[in-house]
Amino acid sequence: EHTPIIAENVSQEVSSGFIQSLYSFFDKNREMCGILLGDNGDKKFLAAIVERGRKKSVREYQNLYPGPSRQKAEVFYNLIAWGLIGVIQEAMQKPGVPFSQTAAYAERIIAKAAAFFVDNDE
Repeated sequence: EHTPIIAENVSQEVSSGFIQSLYSFFDKNREMCGILLGDNGDKKFLAAIVERGRKKSVREYQNLYPGPSRQKAEVFYNLIAWGLIGVIQEAMQKPGVPFSQTAAYAERIIAKAAAFFVDNDE
């Protein structure tokens, strides 16, 4: 079952753990992920993976935070999903940079994006 990265009942530690786990998976499976996420990877497959979680995540975000519009929830989802993919792709091209450092940066950026998402100043 898919769970959004931010949710009212999801603590910072859980969100952080999810992101760290995601980066750890990619770090341990660099070769396979390099094929999937590399320049010659299947972009349609990648888009299908991102699309698979969209509807449920956007619906959950709107249920937890009724103020933001559906469009804002869609933008937030795209930022998180495609942003993490981009950061992972970048990290995979720099084997000397620890994934844990990249994950820590991503966590901080997501926290800032989440604060914007729940802000009702549309």
